Amino acid sequence: MKKYSINPLLLVAAFIIIVVSLSSCRRAGDLQSIVDDTNSRCPISLGLMGNITKVSLEGNTVVYDAVVDDHLVNLPKLRQNTEAMKKGIMFSFLKDKKTLNALLAEKVDLRYIYHSKSSNEPLNLLISHEDLEKMSNTFSGDEKKLAVMMLENQLELTRLQLPMQVDELTKLIDFRAEGNNAVYLYELDAKSVSLDYLRAQIPSMKANAKNLFLMGDPSLQSLLNILCKAGYGLVYRYNLVGTDNQEEFSFSSGEIQQIAQSSPDM
Repeated sequence: MKKYSINPLLLVAAFIIIVVSLSSCRRAGDLQSIVDDTNSRCPISLGLMGNITKVSLEGNTVVYDAVVDDHLVNLPKLRQNTEAMKKGIMFSFLKDKKTLNALLAEKVDLRYIYHSKSSNEPLNLLISHEDLEKMSNTFSGDEKKLAVMMLENQLELTRLQLPMQVDELTKLIDFRAEGNNAVYLYELDAKSVSLDYLRAQIPSMKANAKNLFLMGDPSLQSLLNILCKAGYGLVYRYNLVGTDNQEEFSFSSGEIQQIAQSSPDM
């Protein structure tokens, strides 16, 4: 049997959260200068997911243009639930009350425009300052509760894009919560991958997954941060199609905390 490399895909977000800090915006004219400064640094890498290509100001609306990777972000499918996407973006502002308060004080609206090579129609999201104010007024939970809600939101958005072909043999079919774990569920071609071979690959697969977290990729850091604050572990489960055989590896919540402490951007 040919020895295939089994890729533990880290699909960590079904959308890109793009936030420019507006916490220093206090006087008329400040918003434009902050936007201009941010735009001068484009393209800004979002790691695996893509790049911010442009930040502009239209009236009192900050507009973010981003190009996303077609293999990791399925814009046509995500278009089916734009409200969940907007909620995920607004959750990110609840972690930074200073920036949120500045946005509300200036009555700033936000527009996110996502482009991809496979979709002729960009995905366009508008978040008004009224949306942000409503979210701010209705949410009063603690940091852990917010992290759990953010994780649930990511699970929902990821499932919208599934199933997803990872490589020649591997398909990601679910991303769900089981107890205090987030679980990636994969299917493998049992005709090409034996159970013994899969078991032999597990230690190296776990090491590779850990190394990806330690690379400092922004999208991976987002997931790592949410898992830490929620107190969740992470499981990668592989089912051999047409059989009852499966193998998995996991990171306990304690291991997630240790990885975060070693990560360059945490």
